[in-house]
Amino acid sequence: MTCANSDRKPGRDIHVDALRGLMLVVMTMDHFPSLFFDYTHESLGYVSAAEGFIFLSGLVAGRVYSRYSIVDNRGFLWRRALTRAGFIYSTHILTFLILFCLAVLFSVKTWGLETWTPLFYEHPVSALFLGITLTYRPDFLHILPMYVIFILTVPIAIQLAKNNRLWLILLCSTLVWLLAQFGLSERLNAILSKFWPIYFGRFDILSWQLIFVLGVYIGIRGTTDFIPLRFRRPALIVCLLIAIILFSIRYGLILSKSQFEIESLSLVGNLGPIRLLNFIVIALLTQHALSWTTENLIIKTLALLGRHSLEVFTFHIFLLYLFFGIFRTSQFKEVWVLLFVSSLYLPACLLERYQNPWKTWFYCLVSRNHC
Repeated sequence: MTCANSDRKPGRDIHVDALRGLMLVVMTMDHFPSLFFDYTHESLGYVSAAEGFIFLSGLVAGRVYSRYSIVDNRGFLWRRALTRAGFIYSTHILTFLILFCLAVLFSVKTWGLETWTPLFYEHPVSALFLGITLTYRPDFLHILPMYVIFILTVPIAIQLAKNNRLWLILLCSTLVWLLAQFGLSERLNAILSKFWPIYFGRFDILSWQLIFVLGVYIGIRGTTDFIPLRFRRPALIVCLLIAIILFSIRYGLILSKSQFEIESLSLVGNLGPIRLLNFIVIALLTQHALSWTTENLIIKTLALLGRHSLEVFTFHIFLLYLFFGIFRTSQFKEVWVLLFVSSLYLPACLLERYQNPWKTWFYCLVSRNHC
């Protein structure tokens, strides 16, 4: 039996796992720019794999914690969320510490370490303290800290859903996103940076939380059929037209003179309104397209990556920090990219066959039961 055909856990949606796996493949190709980059980076308009990856994480969290909510115990739900947040935090810190030790203790100087983590070499003590407190998030080390915070919103959403007020978390999330559009994060960063050399990464957490909360909202509702049946086809046509228009603007086919103004509303960092709109229409079209897909070999192979997305994503971070310097000067970038993408299956296959020792140790440590 190949690792791609291993039995999946009951209740898992293979299509969601496959989409998460696809996002990991696309992100890896995007982070190692080559000829593939022209076809994978924002290939559908003002939308990237990052939006899809974060949304799907929220969707899965909403579904999983909805099952936990059957146990009518608020403390149980919070313990599960805190444990998960703790595991994500510990995974991030372990990754951070390994890279820190390579740079500071062993004087390893790769292009990635010197470019993306200069504080390691300039002020190692400050970098260590800020890293542990999640206030220094170098490039590609800024995603998991966001998840640590995001996952703690799920028990709140579950409780609101029990009181038929799930809409409230979506409303609050949208209001926070709106505040971020008017520069709230920049003002807070400007104040804090006067005291410490903090860096929260390229993604504004106050903006990007909306993508995760959207996923949680849909996951808890347990359905993606928000549109009444009689309006579904017209709605899909409208989504398709919006997607085509935004794609055409993105690649200068129409409104080329206004492209700069439009792109200012579609920035990645603060998840601009056009980027958010583009993501929503692509997500709705993708959801419709999934109803036509079957469980073929490609779906199963991608789903393998999706089932172990946290570990595979972490593995891809090490690839970036250790090998990007070699990659950027190579004349065979496409070969390297294919090797990197193929290597993502190394941790996935190992974890499919064996228990993750780090995960086993962590859950034994926080569990009240004997291991």
